[in-house]
Amino acid sequence: MRDATTLPEKLLITGAPTVDLRQGNVDLFSAASMASVLSFIGKEAQARSLFKVFSIHIVVKGADPMVVNRVRDEVWNSLDHSKWQMRKLDKDFDMLKPALRTIWNWDTAPPNSCFMLWVLRGSDNSTSHCVGVVGQWIFDLNLTHAIHLVREALDWCCGGHDKPFNNKEVGCQYQCVQQGYIFQRLTRDENKKRKRKSKR
Repeated sequence: MRDATTLPEKLLITGAPTVDLRQGNVDLFSAASMASVLSFIGKEAQARSLFKVFSIHIVVKGADPMVVNRVRDEVWNSLDHSKWQMRKLDKDFDMLKPALRTIWNWDTAPPNSCFMLWVLRGSDNSTSHCVGVVGQWIFDLNLTHAIHLVREALDWCCGGHDKPFNNKEVGCQYQCVQQGYIFQRLTRDENKKRKRKSKR
């Protein structure tokens, strides 16, 4: 079972954001994780609307590609398209690479300016777990609080606390993002460029 009792003590952070919208007994990882992210960045109405839609209608696995795509669309439609942009992440995307964090100013950008939806792939090739990511935080619906965006935390999300995979000394480990989307608030310059293109 993946919950706070199996989380390594070093990943327990005092003052971490709470995971406000929990999934209960239904597998709503993609919807519930993104609802918690929206709540964290101040979009409470959109968060509760997203959670309500999926808690009523979705009965298949929360990381199923079709469900993830629908969650993506619902999140995107809840945002002001004149101020936000959405992009699909490259396959095998890995935010832990320092170059990517630097290019996107991920460690210094305001938390309400950028967030992501990730389906994780583990070393057992499983892609059954989905999380929301904003700033330094991973929102995993197995927990009551977010955890830091570090490799050990992603290993845990992929089941690294479980029995060793393939008779190795360590459990399943995080490999990369199998499917992911980034939602970014447009900068002033990007907004100007978009307006110029729309006038052409």
